[in-house]
Amino acid sequence: MIQKTVLVTGAGRGIGAAVCRRLAAEGAIVYAGMRSPDKLQNLTFPENGISGKVIPIQLDVCDPGSIKICILTIKKERGKLDILVNNAGITILERLEMIADSSIEKIYNTNVFGLLNVTRTAVRLLKKSDSPCIVNISSIMAQESDIGQTVYAGTKAAVESMTRTWAKEYASSGIRVNAVAPGNVNTDMFNIINEDERKLEIAKIGLGRIAEPKEIADAVLFLASDMASYVTGEVIGVNGGLVL
Repeated sequence: MIQKTVLVTGAGRGIGAAVCRRLAAEGAIVYAGMRSPDKLQNLTFPENGISGKVIPIQLDVCDPGSIKICILTIKKERGKLDILVNNAGITILERLEMIADSSIEKIYNTNVFGLLNVTRTAVRLLKKSDSPCIVNISSIMAQESDIGQTVYAGTKAAVESMTRTWAKEYASSGIRVNAVAPGNVNTDMFNIINEDERKLEIAKIGLGRIAEPKEIADAVLFLASDMASYVTGEVIGVNGGLVL
């Protein structure tokens, strides 16, 4: 992983920030894409072992112009892109009959169209790498879903479908494409629920606890590394036994 060039979308907090920290600890040069790059100051890095570097970069996945500038900046500074981690995503809990048009548009623009536009813009730069790969962040909701998750679950099902399609489409170019599907993770997205709902959700998990963002980042590291050199088109569940 040393000196590999990485772009992580939605890097300002939660899983995205954890992925930046984990890959940088392995020596990668990580571009932390976020709408507000000043959030990067909240990231800390391990004191021991080889550390790479995290570079804040402005990136709004819903803005094609922002995407283009981001990729061109990486091309100018590094000449290639080895790893793309599509992490940016949002959810809004609304039952079917109450879903606002604005919610549908916002979630699909970020979770589906944003991911698609970042990837298709970055592909030419990925092809310049000796070992390129894409890791998409899906969700357990793509398979299980839940009340109030109509739109979010649909977007994550789309992410997994795109993952498999791109794995076939770019295999001849040597680009591996995989996804990680987390269960409940200790992030703002999970912590919006109240304490009673939280206890009910945790009770469903075989290991009896929610995941920490670092545990999702570890799965991303595996798929992004040479340890997964023969893995493509797969979705790895990281859910603590919530789905068995």
